[in-house]
Amino acid sequence: MPADEIHPHLRHLFAQYEMLGMIWLGKLPDPATGQTHRELPQVRAVIQFFEMLEAKTRGNLTPAEEGELRRVLTLLRLNYVEEARRPEPAAAEPEPEAAAAEPTPEASPAGRAAEAAPGARAEQPANESTAEQDESGREPRSGGLA
Repeated sequence: MPADEIHPHLRHLFAQYEMLGMIWLGKLPDPATGQTHRELPQVRAVIQFFEMLEAKTRGNLTPAEEGELRRVLTLLRLNYVEEARRPEPAAAEPEPEAAAAEPTPEASPAGRAAEAAPGARAEQPANESTAEQDESGREPRSGGLA
C-alpha cells in the first residue's frame, strides 16, 4: 500500500468513531431520534480509544493513516473541551400546546353527562335540537334503546 493511502477498513473505523463522538458531543443529530444530546462520558471513552490506538499502532501506520488518526483525535479533544465548559442544557419539558390539544372528559357533552347525578339528565347545549315531546310533556317511546 502506498504511503499516502489510508487502508479502507482503518478509514471506516476512524469515520465511525468520529461520527459517534460528534453525535455524543451534540454536534450532530442522533440518526435514530433526530435529536441532539450530549453524552460526555461516552465521548471521553472514544477519545481514550483513539489514544490507545495511537499508542498501539505507533510506527506501523502510513503517514496518511497517522495524519488521519491525529486529525480525528484533535477534533474530538477540542470539541470535548468546548462542550465540557458549556453548561448542561435544560431538560426539555412537554409543550403546553400538546396538553391543550387533548380534550378533557369534562369538555365533551358525554363527559358532562357522565358527571351528572344518577337518573339526572345532562343539559343539552342551546344549539342542539331536542327530541319532540307528546302532549303530556314526555318524549315519545321508540322501539330502540334510549
